[in-house]
Amino acid sequence: MEDHSLYKVYGEIEVEDPWNPTDYEVMNFFGGTGTDSQQNNLPQEECNWVQNDISIPHVVTPALESILQPIIYDHMIHYPKAHQQQLPEETAKPQLKENQHSFSLASLELLGNSGKWLIKKRDHEILSQTNDQSGQKLSLAEIVRVAGKRYIQFSTQKADGFSELINPYGTYIITDLLAAETAGVELVQLLLIVAECVGQRQFDLASELINCCLWLASDSGNSAQRIVFYFAQALQNRINVETGKTTPEKMMEQYYYAKNLEVDFDLSFLACHQALPFIQVTQFAAMQAIFDNLKSANKIHLIDLHIRSGIHWTVLMQALTERDEHDRPAVLLKITAVGLTNKQHVEETGKRLISFAESLNLSLSFKVIMVSDMQELKEDMFNKEADEAVAVYCPLILRTMISKPDSLRTVIKVIRRMKPSVVVVTEVEANHNSPSFLNRFTESLFFYSGFFDSLDECMERNNMHRKTIEGIYLGEGIRNMVGSEGDKRCTRNVRIDVWREFFARYGMEEVELSNSSLRQANLILNYFHNATSCNITSNGKGITVGWKGTPIHSLTTWKFL
Repeated sequence: MEDHSLYKVYGEIEVEDPWNPTDYEVMNFFGGTGTDSQQNNLPQEECNWVQNDISIPHVVTPALESILQPIIYDHMIHYPKAHQQQLPEETAKPQLKENQHSFSLASLELLGNSGKWLIKKRDHEILSQTNDQSGQKLSLAEIVRVAGKRYIQFSTQKADGFSELINPYGTYIITDLLAAETAGVELVQLLLIVAECVGQRQFDLASELINCCLWLASDSGNSAQRIVFYFAQALQNRINVETGKTTPEKMMEQYYYAKNLEVDFDLSFLACHQALPFIQVTQFAAMQAIFDNLKSANKIHLIDLHIRSGIHWTVLMQALTERDEHDRPAVLLKITAVGLTNKQHVEETGKRLISFAESLNLSLSFKVIMVSDMQELKEDMFNKEADEAVAVYCPLILRTMISKPDSLRTVIKVIRRMKPSVVVVTEVEANHNSPSFLNRFTESLFFYSGFFDSLDECMERNNMHRKTIEGIYLGEGIRNMVGSEGDKRCTRNVRIDVWREFFARYGMEEVELSNSSLRQANLILNYFHNATSCNITSNGKGITVGWKGTPIHSLTTWKFL
């Protein structure tokens, strides 16, 4: 019988080329692409690798509070700047205990004595300290964190069924908060109860509570209402699939149909790019990294695996034209864009870039490579010349191939054969690949709270571009991440530490980001009035860019050995 439990990094399969893992190894490195419900039965040591999260211990359990508590702790201790809250000195990281849990939430035990301070301290005391120290309203991430802590407290009380849990005030009232913040905490807490019900397959009760969420939430309300609206929809979609009311295929068709109706999606993405600082921070730093590695070349070949508007290349073109004469300005600049859909759009992007290059008296040729699947990519498609210096830019694209290991393997192998001077990778810095539904739900709730909070601060509430980004780009990610399983779950993100170990399998060595790249990142950040809300932190030889302490994107640079 074939063994499907090889979830450790180096596996047990011998290969002739140590930098050429098999498709099977790639699949299992990221936790497999099979049915997630089957993976939930894996032994403890194997599930640690499936979750792909080094910092958070993992126990396969249906209880949401056993997942919430270490994640809340992780966000507080790793990103204290955003929370302005010091942990007690005697507090150690909570260790999970293996317990036999019954269905009743009231009967669930605490995770360990070391974590009991999280529920001993009243939330209104913590929230008061936060307000006093920061002088600002709570961020959405803080609202989610407090709601999670209140959920943990209520889940350990000897309540009769869900009655006390559903009571928005419980045994005490949160004080020293704005009315919207109090309502936000209560609404997110209700969402957590719904997730627990879905995890326990109590679908009738969950659907009733979802109706309550959707009545209180709105896709045009404040950030708490918006995020609950999309997560509640995703949970209802999951129920509909589980109960046979719809099929995963029909649900997927809904998403793509909605996206195709939105003809101005790229304009909305560009508007979002201009408004959110962390997007521009990573792009400018990435262009600087490419410039640093190619500034002396006279023939430059840029390969973009996800070009979109291509606006980032205008920055590099300007930098190339401003080089000193002894740096040998580029004789020829070539951009090859790889696309999966909408060839006309990519070609129009190329025309705009060529026009911009002409305005700088820079010679630019633009080529489009269209494939239906990245597995079709081949080295000879790029027409690389022997004397070209190659740079490969991978902006938020490799994550889309985690569920397609054969495609991911093909892309890395083709890139290696191109012998690039540098490979620049931007990725989502989050763990959304756990086979456990509740783990994945909780991690995604924390991640999207940072993203929704940034949109709330950087764009007007009724901005049509913001609504498009939330409803299509973010909303579809939430629906797929929460509502789908197995090979239908395409939205999968892992943290940079997991990518580092994966890249090492292909002989890729991480390169330190230059001081000029770091200066560029900070320079761009200072152009935004809300610069203090965006955080740039060192992460190995790269950086992580986040919002009020919640990591959003990572940026790293690589070379092949």
